Formats: sequence, C-alpha cells, structure tokens
Amino acid sequence: MSSNNVPQLGSLKSRLTVFYVGMFMITQLICMTVIYFCQQHSVYSDARKKALVFSREFTCEYMTGAEFSTRRELISLDRINNETMCAIRAAAPAFIPEMAYVDDSGDVAILGSSEGVVCGFSVSQENPSGVSRQTYDVPDRIALLNEEFNGESYGEDVNQVYFLLLSPDGRCLAKSGFNEVSVDLFTQFRIPADSGTATMKLAHEDGGIYVNYHRLFDGNILVIGKHMKQFNKYIVNLLYSILLTLVLSLVVSFYSGRIIADRFVRGVRRVTHAARKIENGNYAERVSHGTEGTEISDLVDAFNDMTNNTEKLLIELKTISDSMAHDLRTPITRMRGQAEMSLNSPKDNELASDVAEECENMLTLINTMLEITQTEFNISKIDKDKLDFAAIARDTVDLLATVADDKGVTLRFDIPEVPLMMVGNKVQLQRLIGNLLDNAIKFTPANGVVSVSMRSDSGRVLLTIADTGCGIPEIDSQRVFERFYRSDSSRNVPGNGLGLSLVKAIVDSYDGSIIFESEMGRGTVFTLTLPIDPEHKHT
Repeated sequence: MSSNNVPQLGSLKSRLTVFYVGMFMITQLICMTVIYFCQQHSVYSDARKKALVFSREFTCEYMTGAEFSTRRELISLDRINNETMCAIRAAAPAFIPEMAYVDDSGDVAILGSSEGVVCGFSVSQENPSGVSRQTYDVPDRIALLNEEFNGESYGEDVNQVYFLLLSPDGRCLAKSGFNEVSVDLFTQFRIPADSGTATMKLAHEDGGIYVNYHRLFDGNILVIGKHMKQFNKYIVNLLYSILLTLVLSLVVSFYSGRIIADRFVRGVRRVTHAARKIENGNYAERVSHGTEGTEISDLVDAFNDMTNNTEKLLIELKTISDSMAHDLRTPITRMRGQAEMSLNSPKDNELASDVAEECENMLTLINTMLEITQTEFNISKIDKDKLDFAAIARDTVDLLATVADDKGVTLRFDIPEVPLMMVGNKVQLQRLIGNLLDNAIKFTPANGVVSVSMRSDSGRVLLTIADTGCGIPEIDSQRVFERFYRSDSSRNVPGNGLGLSLVKAIVDSYDGSIIFESEMGRGTVFTLTLPIDPEHKHT
C-alpha cells in the first residue's frame, strides 16, 4: 500500500473516515443493543409464558382429575360477564373462581371451589345467565398430579424443567424426576396465604431458575420452575455474535469510509494539482469534471471560472503593458529629441511648452487608465445624486457642437424635454456621452451626419448615437472595447484607444448595456441602455 493511499492524521480524508466509522459504529451499537435487549426480553417472556401454561394445565387437572384438553382455550376471569357471575353466586355463594376456559363448542367453563369442594359452572353462549354446576370428587389428587408431572417432563431435560407440589408448610408432596438436592431450593420461598400467585428468579450455580408459585384451592402450592441455563447460553452466544458483528462492522466501515472519503477528496486533489500547475505559471491549466457529486462539480466550475478570469486579466495586463510601452515611448522619445536639440538652440521657452504638452498627454493617458480600472472594480468612491440624464445629454451635445461644425459634420439630436431622472454621477455621465459623441465626430468625414436620440422605455433610458463614418471592420468588432485597441482604419486619427474602454466600464457600473452595429463605408450605430428608476440600486 502506497503512502499516498494512507490517510494522514489531520487530513480531510482521515477526518471523513473517522467520522464515517464513528457514525456507523454508533448506529450499529445502538441497533445491536436494541436487538440484544429485545432478545433477552423475548427469552424470559417465553419462559414466563411456558411456566404459566404449565401452571394452568396442572391446576385444571389437579381440580378436575382429568387431563387438560388442548382444544380448550384458557381465558382470563375478567372476560366473564357480570350476569354470569351473579348467576354463579346465586347458585354457590361461597364460590371462589380459579380459572376459566372455552371448550371447542364455544361454551365457557369456570372452575373454582366452594367450601373446600371443587366445582365447575358451564355457561352456554345462548343463555349467559343460565349456568349448570358440576362437582369434581378426585380420590387422590396428589398421586394424579405426581403422575402428570413425570408425564409432562418426558422428553425434557429433568434438570431443566421442575414441577413440584408443596404442602402449606413447605413439604414436597409430589415432584417431577429432577435431582432431590434441588428440592430445598424451591421450599425456601413462602407465598403469603392471601396471595394466589408469585413469580421470582432463584439463584443457581448453573444459572438462574425462573419459578412460578401458585396456591391451590386446598392450600397446597404448585411450583413450576424453568432452568435458564439454555436461555443464558443463547444470550451469551447472541452477545458473542453481536461483538463479532461489531468487530467486522468496524473493519468494513473503516475501509468503506476510506473509499467514500477518497472519492470525496478526489475532486479536491484535482483542484489542488491544477492550482500547483497554475502557481508554476501554467495559466492554461483547467480542472476536469468527475463523478464526485454536485458540490465538487460546483467547486470545479468556480475554480475554472476563477482561473479563466485570472488568465484573462493577465493577458489584458500584458496587452496594457505592451500598449503603454508603445504609447509612452513616442512622447518620451520626442521629448528626448527636443531636449537634445535644445543643447544647440536657445529656444528654451518652446522646449518647455512642448515638454509640458507631452507630459499632459501622458498624464491624461495614465489617469484614463486608472479611471477605467477604478470604475471596473468599483474602487473609487464617487458621489451619486438624482440627475436629469436628458439635460446632461443636451449639455454634452451643445458642448461638442462646435467641434462638429469645425469639421463640417452635421450634428442632429432628438432628446426629450421631459426630465429623465436617474441616480448617478454627473461627470461620469458626461464622459460617457462625450466619448461616444467625440468618436462619432472623429470618424465621420466632412459633410457627414451624426445623430443623437434618446427615449425612455419601462424604467430604462435608451441613448442612440449614429454616424455616417468609415465603420468598424467585422474582424475588429469583438475588440473595440479593449484597452488601447485601435483598428487599422483608425491609426491616422488622434487618440489612444481608451475611450470606448472607459465607456464600457461606466455602463457596466450602472448595470447597463451597450451594443453597436456597423457597416463598412456606411457608418456605426451605438445604443446604450441605462436604468432611470430612482430606486434602482447601483454597485
């Protein structure tokens, strides 16, 4: 067995294994304990029932002198109705009932004694109040019972079942064929004269003996004893079986727990293995899905999504770094060249002006990049107020109207005079509209048209800016919102490729959307949608 398969102490696999084994063993222990006590109760209950059956049969035979028929069903005296008992009391006022049974015809018989004489009353089903009396005169009840004792013990281990008839003073009048030494064991107990039945468990060197004492009508005591040696042996064997089952369950649950825990942590190990590769620079590594379950699949999906975003950010960071190096290299080279030329030229004021202008351009570039990042990740804390978005749009259009006129571009707008209120930052919204409108004017040739329209729809505002410019090539349509990205057709137009990136970041921060349609040589249409519900929550 390899060391990798052995659960290390403190690992998730070992803890899951221990937890599974513990819960399984606790469940098994509870179940086995219930089984043990249920079986023990059943064993002693069977002993009590068997002793009670013998006691009732011997009592009936002792009183009537006839063998108890198996077709008779013993019933409780409580089942005899009051009407029948009143009829019996009327016939024999001193009658003391001992037992009752139902014969195969359905008639009920009640046995008892009246002034020392055994008698019985039969009651038919048709006439519960009509009783017939029968007297039982048995010459030698003791001899009869002694014969019954030996007959019933035939086939039984004589030292496992005990039948005795004791006199009121404890002398043995009759018994089955068990060892004489054991007689004294049953004569130690005396039931009270006013008590009919008593049960107890006597101590014995080979195990306890369950004993049922029953006082008969003439004062003699019927003793039924059942040795519990075989029952105790069964209980002990059951206990050993339970212990063996628990040991086997411990082994099975341990290996089952290991298999289940290993299956559970297999997905975690795959994630860890992929994370180690990513840590070493392999950012294209992804975790494959397994069959461990929904939770592990969710973990794999979350990890892969995180890795995708990380790889995307790293690629974007590299692109930004390359673009910054390219865009900053040009003004710095120009500044260096001017500085070298100034060594041979007295035009210090012109040099200072050029350096200041180039520094301003670089600062604008850097600040725009910072603003895009802060907006995308909600880093900057800006104040937002309830604003009229329509009024901001009109002001921005008025501001850029001069730029359009200077280029010979016709600027048309259709902005409602009705206020379109929303929660936002005025500077952000101005830059949002300004960048889109400035781009449209830049890429629209003289005598072209730029149109701005706005309308509200179901709690949102739709702003459309269309131009008749050169259009965006289809090959570039997926990258227009990337930082520093400029298509070949826009290389001759001033700019740094950050305007649309800033627009996209602002729109996303307002839970809005922006789409565009473009056709080469015919122009481009940008449509953005923003919420104008004053109660709308922005993140």
